[in-house]
Amino acid sequence: MRTKNKRDLLFLVLAGLLFLAAIILPQPLSAAGNHMVDDAGILSSSDASKVAQKLDEVSSKYNVDVVVYTVKNLNGETPLAAADDFYDYNGYSENGIVFLISMETREWAISTKGTCIRAFTDAGQSWLMDQIKPYMSDNNYYDAFRTFADYAGDYMKQYEKGKPYDSGNLPKKPFKALRDGIISILAGLGVGFGRASMLKAQTKTVKAATNASGYLKDANILGGSERMIHREFRRIERSSSGGGGSSTHISSSGSTHGGSSGTF
Repeated sequence: MRTKNKRDLLFLVLAGLLFLAAIILPQPLSAAGNHMVDDAGILSSSDASKVAQKLDEVSSKYNVDVVVYTVKNLNGETPLAAADDFYDYNGYSENGIVFLISMETREWAISTKGTCIRAFTDAGQSWLMDQIKPYMSDNNYYDAFRTFADYAGDYMKQYEKGKPYDSGNLPKKPFKALRDGIISILAGLGVGFGRASMLKAQTKTVKAATNASGYLKDANILGGSERMIHREFRRIERSSSGGGGSSTHISSSGSTHGGSSGTF
């Protein structure tokens, strides 16, 4: 009987100690210290690990938290409010940025805090999302997140120089865009050359033409093609616009945040 009582007493003591430990010790948060939180499960474990490694590197180098957070749905919250709350209530530092996407509504949000409010201006965020959204529209989330991480480091580097990316001072055109522009121009030249060869062949008639009026229509088509390529190339260069600086708002925790949101 006494042995049973001792066992019961020991059990109660152990249960009490576990209960106290649960209250006193810090609770592990699913996001604390984690810069890649894929709650929607859209990345493979290998890809998630690669993105996390890059985010960790940027975060450590610039002493901020650069975070990617995916969810299946927003449970009634706006994307920006969800991004604010996630960052505020999951143990991240006072300086950082979180990039959130919701798979159900296909919405995104960027929430900035502390120094990242100034590092990621409104115009800077708009330009950044112009680079990322095409990947998300194609469901290529790995490249979208890698692009975000790469540019986050570039933005922080520029901020530390005292010249954050802003309206009139945006990143140079990405190599990919430049490459695609060159390919488009070369393709246009190829089409033009082919068309010119056809026109030359058509001039080999029994009776020589005395003027070029018969070819004006075709010449206009060629000129239109060249102008179209030029306009497309310039659109890439001015892909972002907006006023200078960063607009801010107050989150549910009472913290000041910058940010933006949209769909993809």
